[in-house]
Amino acid sequence: MFLSDTDIHAAVKKGEITLDPFNPKQLQPATYDIKLGNTFIINDAHSTKAIDPVKGIYPKTQTIDVKDGEEFVLHPGVSILGYSKEKFGSDQYLIEVNGKSSLARIGLIVHNSASIVNPGHYLNIALELCNLNNVPIVLRPGMEIAQLTFSTLSSHTKRSYRQTGRYNSNNFASYVPPKTGPLARSKVKKVSKKTYSCLITLARITTILLKQFLLTEIWLLTVVAMRMCFITMIKSPLLLQPVAGQRMVVMRS
Repeated sequence: MFLSDTDIHAAVKKGEITLDPFNPKQLQPATYDIKLGNTFIINDAHSTKAIDPVKGIYPKTQTIDVKDGEEFVLHPGVSILGYSKEKFGSDQYLIEVNGKSSLARIGLIVHNSASIVNPGHYLNIALELCNLNNVPIVLRPGMEIAQLTFSTLSSHTKRSYRQTGRYNSNNFASYVPPKTGPLARSKVKKVSKKTYSCLITLARITTILLKQFLLTEIWLLTVVAMRMCFITMIKSPLLLQPVAGQRMVVMRS
């Protein structure tokens, strides 16, 4: 069941829904309009040969911040990421992002397929903006870009997006590996400052000892080499070989 404007407003007041900033004027009969933020992420097409999601190969990206009052020109066929000005979320309701009819009619898509915001996810949502028109579309920070719907769940969830979601800590990243599965990053154990300091001290001591050891080894090798040369000179019947045009000098032991 979707919440009405009255229910949305009441849930915001109770703290069941977070909408920051919240403006009652952006309430529609059963939705809430959100505005476009200032951050955009575009692909570096010149350095991207291909995208292979299965192998975790994604394009290099560039982040652009557009100031209020300025514009971003979205050219035909280009897909970028934009972000909402509002930060929103809920532990109790399922949120869905939908486009606005006025923008859809000019060929602007605000999300390709990812429209659901799971309970426990609080974010400035990433909007997958794409221009399907044959002329450029001008985007301006602060313009109404999409609308949210809020629906109830049949029961409380066992797990929150905080536990399962890959974008929970950083929704402004263009791509984050999943927490589980073959593409998941291996977990790195955090080291305390005390342990880190001990490791650094141990590394320095090891370096000093290694230098001393190497110097000692070099000195010993030099002594052994000189001794071997001396013994060879004593035992050798000839110290000098004959040289062309010179008299051979013979020294016998």
